[in-house]
Amino acid sequence: MLTVLDGEVAAAPLRWTRWLLGVAALVTAWDAWIALHEAADGLPIRTFRSLPRVDGAAITVVAALFVVGGLLLLADRAARAGSALVGITAAATIVGEQLTYSNHWVLLIATSLLFALVPRPATGATTVPYWPVFLLRVQLSSVYLYTAIAKLNASYFTGRPLKWGTISIIDENVPEKVFVVLSAGLLLVEAFLAVALWIPRLRRFAIPLGVLLHVSIVLAGADAVELVAFQLTSLAIYPLFTRDPAPIAARRATPAPA
Repeated sequence: MLTVLDGEVAAAPLRWTRWLLGVAALVTAWDAWIALHEAADGLPIRTFRSLPRVDGAAITVVAALFVVGGLLLLADRAARAGSALVGITAAATIVGEQLTYSNHWVLLIATSLLFALVPRPATGATTVPYWPVFLLRVQLSSVYLYTAIAKLNASYFTGRPLKWGTISIIDENVPEKVFVVLSAGLLLVEAFLAVALWIPRLRRFAIPLGVLLHVSIVLAGADAVELVAFQLTSLAIYPLFTRDPAPIAARRATPAPA
């Protein structure tokens, strides 16, 4: 295991991760603008009572920082700094929004800060150290595993939580029995993805299935802005499963071309 983590992995897929994470940051700028304005208007429950309420100037700064971080990622100019900026700004947004936990913010924080650990390939090199890529992989699979386990309760299997989370045209016209079946299917898909993304033979099925899952959530789910940011952040990690690492020992044993 340690030999694998000390290995290297192809750097090419990181380009897609960087682009998707950059777009997620730009979408999150709008999400933060909305969320912080709601917090500025007053919340019935304040998690951090000693902190002052956010104002218009602070909200503008936060949104601008997300935009700057996203553009740095998209342009590949100081991408690691841009990724760290996005993660730190997302953490500040949670504090300003007065929330103890919010899935899409926490995922963005973890993914952005982990991506900031991935070094640029050395001049002429096509690989990067595998260990930060491994941590990003673990991040995504742990999301699937956690959400699958969290769904193991009687309330979820009624289908109502899934039904309530869809757009009105689906909520009002699709029978509740259908949501019972879809709920069970969704749980199985998430449990499958948590494991299958790590298994090369299953990965060719897992990747398109996962992409389809995230696209369908955006199309069918309510709260579109939050959902888009969450799905983009999740999808940003998918390219990292397309290449497996080469342990150092294996690379040393490979003869140099004549």
